[in-house]
Amino acid sequence: MPLVIGISAVILIIIMTISDSVIRKIGVVSELDNYCRADLKAYSAFNETIFSLLTSTFTPTGMQVQIPGAEFSSGQLPEKETRTFWNLYGEPIEIEGGVHVVLQDTAGLVSPVFSSDILRRLIADAAPEYGSVFMDSLADWQDGDEFRHLNGAERWDYRQAGFPYGPRNSYVQCLQELSLINGMNENLFQRVKNELIYWPAGNTNYLTMSPDLLQLILNEKDPEGELVRQLMSLRHNHQLTPVLFSALTGIKQGEYDYFYPSGKVKLTIMAEVKTAQSHIEAVVAKRSTPTRPYTILEWRR
Repeated sequence: MPLVIGISAVILIIIMTISDSVIRKIGVVSELDNYCRADLKAYSAFNETIFSLLTSTFTPTGMQVQIPGAEFSSGQLPEKETRTFWNLYGEPIEIEGGVHVVLQDTAGLVSPVFSSDILRRLIADAAPEYGSVFMDSLADWQDGDEFRHLNGAERWDYRQAGFPYGPRNSYVQCLQELSLINGMNENLFQRVKNELIYWPAGNTNYLTMSPDLLQLILNEKDPEGELVRQLMSLRHNHQLTPVLFSALTGIKQGEYDYFYPSGKVKLTIMAEVKTAQSHIEAVVAKRSTPTRPYTILEWRR
């Protein structure tokens, strides 16, 4: 009897081991399947978004997207119900269950390639003690000479601080490079990076800016934020126009401040299948040539 019990126990242990191994393998296969499906959804959403960028009618704050499958007579515009609005100011857009797209007009973001008053305000708001230091150091980093700005830093200053590098003496190559510049640190970079874009748009479109960035610009006129809240309400209801924005803020359109999307769009795709997630981030420039309808300027997964 003890022998039989012992053999039965060994067999039970073997069965349990095999069962546990099979369960683990099934779990791994299931997880891989979820990740593959999430990737497929993300790439499908990316292609759909590219198609929408190329075929939609742009507005000052977004674009009117043709709903897939909508039919209308040849030579006629589709009915209103066959189009939907996709914003270009960063509010998530749900394409399907578990798939969201975030679109941001680069003209509503700030590029360090060409330093501007808006960038100075952004840095000064996040870290007042570093505003002038970083902006002068950024100028020194990107210019081709060895003449130091008042609060800036040239090669000797970096060596004195113990860094094995000096200014590039050319434009920064990516946003992460900003962390190397005097006056910027990782903590400060993390606080401002969501308002930054590497690729300059060529114009400033206040209508697609974030509420925080717009508040920095209008702070002297609107210290309590009431005007910004009014602008955001108008934008949410698709009522904000360049004429209305100028009337409310006093900011007029000019050579570089014209309130329309630049054609360069930062898009972020987020797809989920159960616990699996897939993420695509890119900057796409819309072109109007038959051979190159668009250009991918930046890509990250």
